[in-house]
Amino acid sequence: MSRAVVVAVFFVSLFSGIARAGDAPDAVVNGFHAALTDAMTHGAELGCKGRVAKLEPVIVKAFDLPFIASHILRKRWDKMTSEQRSAFTTTLKDLTVETYAGNFSRPGTRFEIVETKEVSATRKQVRTRLIPAHDEPVSLDYFLQKSGEDWKIINVIANGVSDLALRSSQYDKVFEDSGFDGLMSKLHKQIQADLAAC
Repeated sequence: MSRAVVVAVFFVSLFSGIARAGDAPDAVVNGFHAALTDAMTHGAELGCKGRVAKLEPVIVKAFDLPFIASHILRKRWDKMTSEQRSAFTTTLKDLTVETYAGNFSRPGTRFEIVETKEVSATRKQVRTRLIPAHDEPVSLDYFLQKSGEDWKIINVIANGVSDLALRSSQYDKVFEDSGFDGLMSKLHKQIQADLAAC
C-alpha cells in the first residue's frame, strides 16, 4: 500500500473551515479539505503543535468519533465500562488528529470533489480525489451519516481500502491478544511516534 493511500485513510479558511450545523455532506468534506490545505500551506510556520491545534476542532466537528469508536470495537463495546469507552474514544481522536497533522504538513497536495451519492435517507457518499504533487491520485470516498442536524464522516475508503474495516480488524486482534490495556498502550505509543515524526 503506497504512502499516499495510508495518509488518505488515515476547509475554506482558518475561521470558516469548521462545518456549520446543517451543512450538506459535500460542504462538510470541503471544509475538512480546506482545513488540511490550510495546515499544509502554513505547515512550516505552524509546526506540529500548531497543525494539531488547527485540525483538532475541525476533525471533532466533521467526524462522528463516538460512532467510529463504537464500530471499531463493536465486538467488545457492550462489555467495556463507560470509562473505557470514553478513554478509547479520546485516544482515537488524538491518534486521528496526530496522523493528519503529521502527514499533511507540506504544500502541494490538493483535493477535488467528484460527486455526492445517496446511500440511504440518512447516509451519503462523497466521492473525492486526493492529488499529490508527485504521486498518483488517490480516490477518497467519504461516507457520512446524519447526527442530529449535522452530517458527519463515519468512514473513509481510500483506493478501495476502508479505514473503519482496517482499524476494526487490527484493533480487535490487539484487544484479543493483549486486552484493553494492551490496546491502549499500543495506541499511545503510536501517538508518541507520530508526534516525534511530526
